[in-house]
Amino acid sequence: MSIDKQRIAAVATLEALGFKYTSDRGWLPPINRGREAIGGTLPDFTAEAGALHAVLARRCFESFIPPCTPSRRSKPTTSPS
Repeated sequence: MSIDKQRIAAVATLEALGFKYTSDRGWLPPINRGREAIGGTLPDFTAEAGALHAVLARRCFESFIPPCTPSRRSKPTTSPS
């Protein structure tokens, strides 16, 4: 997947979560205004952030660290007794 398609998918995901983009302030989180007429509470995106971090870490790991095959594994060394 090209970087442009990844960026488009990321923007669609942020918008689906309720984030809004403004040119002067960047991405703004959604605010739940159901409880109060003015202000509101920010939703908790801890689970979503953890899931996104896991995906990015897995991509990084798969991209930069080659898989360990039996021929690449180092053989245990025995210490002299």
